[in-house]
Amino acid sequence: MIRFRPEGVLVRTTPTAVTAVLACLVVGIAVTGCADGGAAEPPSADQMLDDANATMGALKSVTIHTVTKVTGGDDFSSRLTTDLKGTCAFKTTSVTGASSEQIRIDGTDYIRPNRRG
Repeated sequence: MIRFRPEGVLVRTTPTAVTAVLACLVVGIAVTGCADGGAAEPPSADQMLDDANATMGALKSVTIHTVTKVTGGDDFSSRLTTDLKGTCAFKTTSVTGASSEQIRIDGTDYIRPNRRG
């Protein structure tokens, strides 16, 4: 495992950035999921934002899993888990078996590649 100081890290994820991205996702899901076909009036944009902020504020941790299909290249998947405070873990894995892991604990990043693929 290689230890990097924050100033030597190329990719940084701050709790504020994660919160902003997740708030946008929640609002997008709320907008697409609000159509119930009934006569009820849809919530206003301000109400949806307030609901999204309340939901985000109640979270204790977040995990985002992605799968990326690359045309003419190697597909890969990634998983980001954070406690929304000072700890997060990110792992990306290619179909070739190459992978790398990054763990941040209180502002210090630990990175472990497997040098495969």
